Amino acid sequence: MNLKRVTRIARKEFGEQVRNWRVLFYFLYLLMWGAIVLIVQWSGIFPFIVILQAPLDSRLTAEVAALETDLPAFFRVMPIPEGDSVPERMQAEEADLGVIAPANFDQLISQGELAPIEFVLPDGNWFAPIIRSAVEARVEALAPPPEPVLEVAESTVTVETGTRRRLSVTPLVSFSTNFFGMLMTLLILVDQGSNALFVVPAAIEEERKHGTLRALLVTPLSHLELLTGKFFGVWGYGLATSCFFLIPILLIAPNPLLLTMTVLLATAVLNLFGLLIGVVFINEQMARSFVSIFALPWTFSTYLGWLAIDGPWWLNAIVRSLPTVQMGHAMLLALTDDLRGALVPMGFLALQLVALMGVMVFVLKRQENV
Repeated sequence: MNLKRVTRIARKEFGEQVRNWRVLFYFLYLLMWGAIVLIVQWSGIFPFIVILQAPLDSRLTAEVAALETDLPAFFRVMPIPEGDSVPERMQAEEADLGVIAPANFDQLISQGELAPIEFVLPDGNWFAPIIRSAVEARVEALAPPPEPVLEVAESTVTVETGTRRRLSVTPLVSFSTNFFGMLMTLLILVDQGSNALFVVPAAIEEERKHGTLRALLVTPLSHLELLTGKFFGVWGYGLATSCFFLIPILLIAPNPLLLTMTVLLATAVLNLFGLLIGVVFINEQMARSFVSIFALPWTFSTYLGWLAIDGPWWLNAIVRSLPTVQMGHAMLLALTDDLRGALVPMGFLALQLVALMGVMVFVLKRQENV
């Protein structure tokens, strides 16, 4: 394989993709989030400040402090000693809520008694009632209601799945996974899915119309060199657009290297699949029909990537053969720093990458001989 030829094709393909009007969307997206960040920073709304006066070893303190741990950009919890004045500290910090609990709070809860808790709300603060509800919901989870309407007894029993329920569907990881990271990885999959279904096939069809593809086929370029160059070109474009969503995740990812590797592999498979659509369907109408039929299942299968589906062997094989499912598996497991778990779907994706390239070379040769 001549690397200079491959590089020349890749550079040409990448340049054509970058000049596409869709790139404007990503810059507008970046400007929008930049403007939002500046407005929020200027407004001083976030983070919400909660002044907490309770024993440091109390369960209530741990539960309220978890607000800052779970949503660090939105909450800041400031514990203060018992002798300090909560209203004065709220005034000094311009706090949004004050929480006061007695020293025997944990003891009262453990005895099943009412445990008093006092909320101090700044007058005229619209956000204070919402923050109070969030804190109250967490505190109420520490104990059941003091005056239950029903006398409830609870027990457990193991129910084995029989013939009625043929599938077992469970979340791939706990939903305590960082929500922002999950959202960004989903946006990467949706964005690269649109590349695979619309952008890349359209670019190949445009080359067919202008005769560029046929002209390249009569040059000394081999089929593998031509397709490899085009693949690197569209993959580079896919990586460039993915960076708009990937960079924010890397700031919070527990293992940035693992997540980057999964994104590299996921975007490679998706863009190669888009190239396959453009190569296989030599008629524009056929390509559009294929996309219109499979666009919805394609998007739906992206969401399946967050689930572990256990069923008959043939169903498991079909699910594992879908690149979007394996990409969802790999990226979500990478986001939770599960190296061993992420290597399995990454292996499937690597095999699909090689198989797709082989299929494209075969199809292109057949088309040239017809």
